Amino acid sequence: MPRQTKRAGDVTGRNADKLAEQKQAELAARQGEISMINAQAAVRDEETVDLTSGPVAQPPVVEQADQDKVAARASQPAETGGVEVVEEPEVEVRDVEVAPQVREFRVNEDLENVTIGQGTNFNFYEGKKYRAASHIYDHLEEKGFIWH
Repeated sequence: MPRQTKRAGDVTGRNADKLAEQKQAELAARQGEISMINAQAAVRDEETVDLTSGPVAQPPVVEQADQDKVAARASQPAETGGVEVVEEPEVEVRDVEVAPQVREFRVNEDLENVTIGQGTNFNFYEGKKYRAASHIYDHLEEKGFIWH
């Protein structure tokens, strides 16, 4: 049966045991740091990078003076010359905003300085989630860079 302790004259063996114990203590302390670093990296990878943000379109401003002119014209009687005037029903006019289609995706390899469109460069990293307009997704899909 092997001895648990080294002999008194075995200086190398005793130093090796002492260093192994120190190394085990260092590894145990480092394990907590490594697990925190890995957890932070996992959270960072799960965050979605939103590439759709940009200047928000503001609705047109109708000034009060323009509204007063329209109301004044409507209140004045019109000369019809004996022709019967049929009033049209009031129609509400609204501005319509068409939002671009948005897709979420991941790329299958790192892509740096990808130009899609004029003056738009993107960096994509493997494993990260991205949210972008469908034309960006379609371009990357066509080239085979979308992870499925």
